[in-house]
Amino acid sequence: MIQTVWLDNPPLNAVDAGIIDTLWSTLENLGSDVHAVVLRGRGERAFSAGADISGFVGGMAEGDRPGGIQPVADLIEAAPVPVVAAIHGFCLGGGLELALGCDVRIAHAGAQLGFPEVNLGLLPGGGGYAEVVAVERAQVVPLPDGASFAEGAGFLLTFLTAYIPLTRQARV
Repeated sequence: MIQTVWLDNPPLNAVDAGIIDTLWSTLENLGSDVHAVVLRGRGERAFSAGADISGFVGGMAEGDRPGGIQPVADLIEAAPVPVVAAIHGFCLGGGLELALGCDVRIAHAGAQLGFPEVNLGLLPGGGGYAEVVAVERAQVVPLPDGASFAEGAGFLLTFLTAYIPLTRQARV
């Protein structure tokens, strides 16, 4: 079975305590029949357009779990099954950091990926900078249909395992 985990925080699925808790609960309680996990953003506009930083002010989540994005990204990386980020729309900041923790990242060609916080002189708060360096060394497997990235989007090859050309309809 493939388990889908929805990032669901309208309107742009900002990573908040609810999403963090959903990811922890799902990944800590995977059944033996689960062979892969797919992370998807609910709605048409975004996988996740970043983090709702107001939810991380205290530093620690309720209970025994550490708070913030980096611990859950580490949990994604350590999952006993492959975790796939199915990216559409915006995938920014904390959302991109979650995607970088996945084993595979597949994006619709219209997806917009990035760390907008660097324009404010800030490093990605969840360790995303280190993840970019690690992913840059990963092998990229292009789709076999020979489609190419739009002009100026070649940097996405660093982050993505595959992409879906705009001519294909994304199901969200």
